[in-house]
Amino acid sequence: MFQLLLYQSNAWDAKYEHTLSFRVSGDQIFKNRLIIRDNSSNSIIYDTTQTTMQTKHTIAPNILTNGTCYNAELQVFNKENIASSMSNRIVFYCYTTPVLRFTNIVENQIIRSSSYIPTLEYTQNEGELLNEYQVILYDIHHTQVYQTGILYTLENMKAHISNLSDNAKYYLRAVGKTLNGMDVDSGYIPISVEYIHPSLYAIVSLENNPVKKHIKIQSNIIPIEGIITPEPAIYINEKAIDLTADGTNVVFNDGFCIEDNFTLEYKDCGFKNTQCLLLLTEGNKKIELFYREGKFSGDINQKAYTWLKVTDRTTIYISASELIDIPLPTELLHIWIRRINNLYDVKMTNTKEVV
Repeated sequence: MFQLLLYQSNAWDAKYEHTLSFRVSGDQIFKNRLIIRDNSSNSIIYDTTQTTMQTKHTIAPNILTNGTCYNAELQVFNKENIASSMSNRIVFYCYTTPVLRFTNIVENQIIRSSSYIPTLEYTQNEGELLNEYQVILYDIHHTQVYQTGILYTLENMKAHISNLSDNAKYYLRAVGKTLNGMDVDSGYIPISVEYIHPSLYAIVSLENNPVKKHIKIQSNIIPIEGIITPEPAIYINEKAIDLTADGTNVVFNDGFCIEDNFTLEYKDCGFKNTQCLLLLTEGNKKIELFYREGKFSGDINQKAYTWLKVTDRTTIYISASELIDIPLPTELLHIWIRRINNLYDVKMTNTKEVV
């Protein structure tokens, strides 16, 4: 009349509600009875019947005890109250919720370089062992940008996170699974990245030569020279080059390249609607930055935004910045373009700085 299978369950915290599921074929069921025994003594701890047509049985909180091994079996009843045979017997554990946490990171911590090695600690009251874990990095929108993959080393737990972008915000998270299948999660830990920029003397090295009575000065600064069309360049307040005339541009071919992940800051003002502000080329890939204005649903006034278009042989990738108020012609806008693992992001802010 009935064919019944009680599904195996991972360990869970007895302080919380938990549901056991089963599969049944044959007559329509109208109720089910679950019997739970202490696995060491086989004494009945729980014997409850629930009236439901669903193939599940929910155990209320605080019925069982953490740190204990149990076994369970189940039977079902049809409309005429005819009972099935007892199901297969499963064995499971109840444990206090384990804790996985970072030991060298706190919320809103500022990371001062492009890489970091977070360390972790795992604890569990009844000694349930951690089986595996991984560390995941998310951007400010909770989009995953990096993960370590499954790690099994449970001593000196750590991971290496690299390619962190300057002036960026992230979330760091560790997740894992215990030996008996409990999920463990550190939660999302917000962090910020602000590189320590060396002062000039730190990137210029001096070497004294007392024999020849001179000092050798070596610099690691690489000059990047642009070619302006048409010449000569017209400067505004000795801060910026005037590129407002049609056909005016600056091209950087030497000393500048795009490789792997990057963050690029671009400053400009006096935009024209639909104007292409920036063009970057990398082999067959073309990265274009446009300025646009428009009135959007729910807005009374027009808004400005930047539109990033990335094109290669087979695909087109488009990303847009947030909307801002239309800037004055002399207000300097800061635009950031970022690429992480071939995902692009563009942001624009108006700091009210005037050229």
